[in-house]
Amino acid sequence: MYEWYYFQQYFVENLYIVVRLFLAMWLGGVIGLERGRLNRPAGIRTHMIVCMASALIMMLGIYMQTVDPNLDVTRLGAQVVSGVGFLGAGAILKDGFSVRGLTTAATLWVVACVGLAVGGGFYIAAILTTLLVYVSLKIWGTSSVKTSSRYLSVMVYSVDETVDHLKMVLVNYGIHISEIGLYETDKSNIKEIRFYGTFDMKTDLDSVLLDVVRLDNIKSAHLE
Repeated sequence: MYEWYYFQQYFVENLYIVVRLFLAMWLGGVIGLERGRLNRPAGIRTHMIVCMASALIMMLGIYMQTVDPNLDVTRLGAQVVSGVGFLGAGAILKDGFSVRGLTTAATLWVVACVGLAVGGGFYIAAILTTLLVYVSLKIWGTSSVKTSSRYLSVMVYSVDETVDHLKMVLVNYGIHISEIGLYETDKSNIKEIRFYGTFDMKTDLDSVLLDVVRLDNIKSAHLE
């Protein structure tokens, strides 16, 4: 009986740990859910884990300060903020002349900061930050993007004049070409021409491919 009473008292005294960890998990999951729906490198699980770990580190710092009052709690938090930068770097991908994943890297950094705020008991700021980040991602997310950059790979039998004809087709669709590459294939009579360009989101890509393959000397074409 005494042991049960002691357990209850211990649980009540440390209830804030449970509340803060669950709140950090939920807040990180809110932002991660939006990233996960867009199939980004870091989704709901990654954001949850980062946020909870940050809250844990902050609570650890607060606990250690009760043991040693001279301990600087902010040092642990600073290491979290800088350390998450390495995790965010893994979400950044270079795609031709463009870079993808910067927003996901930023959200990972934000949820780390949110976790630190929750771990320190700064609930209102943590919740408000999460809501503002989520709203900004939804309002200025992919729905507001008008263009996308893609690779168009075309297999050709003859390069002579084919490049000019291909460029004319792409320009007619309003595609801005920023890079053209010519590559050898495993077949001596077939070459690969790769175009890197900016496509309008409203462009009918199927029509683009159909017009490309209708040209002379074209074996196949596909978008990447």
